[in-house]
Amino acid sequence: MALPGRESLPLLSEVPIEGKNTMCKRISLVSGDGPEATNSSSEHSTHRTLSVAERNDIFLKCTQFDSKGTPYGMGQVSQVQKGKRKICYAESSTSSLLEIQDEFKSARQKIAENEAENQRRDEENRRRDEENQRRDEELRQSQARIAQLEKYFLFMKDNNPNLTVYMSDSSALDASTPATTTATPQAEDNPLKF
Repeated sequence: MALPGRESLPLLSEVPIEGKNTMCKRISLVSGDGPEATNSSSEHSTHRTLSVAERNDIFLKCTQFDSKGTPYGMGQVSQVQKGKRKICYAESSTSSLLEIQDEFKSARQKIAENEAENQRRDEENRRRDEENQRRDEELRQSQARIAQLEKYFLFMKDNNPNLTVYMSDSSALDASTPATTTATPQAEDNPLKF
């Protein structure tokens, strides 16, 4: 079963190639054999003696061009890549290749430096996260201890009237004294013994 619309397409062998005869004639003229030469062995083939640039020149003289001036066919595949004209690899100089290689090395070195810097930052962030987690845990523990002490203090304040009197007297003293010093009642005045 053929795909729709494919039934009327001609085979490639049936399609006439317009520049084929012209190209063969030009190649034979360049090689000096003439159109009547029948020796087509590989030793005498002109394709082996012509350079890529010469073959491209012959092709450009024989082919048709589109509205943009681009030649039809495959004659300039080495020079055209993704619609942009590139320098043929055969025409590249050693110095330009060395420059490209140096740029490649410097790019690799920059990438390696960036990776090392990223690893250093990751390690620093990991240590900072561990320190923050440790501090958070200490803060949670101290807040839990403060909450327990507040519960204990409220219980003692409700159950022991002497503590309420003591706290009301000591709160007046605390306002006038620095917070770092704590007043310790004498043993006979302190009803609580720990």
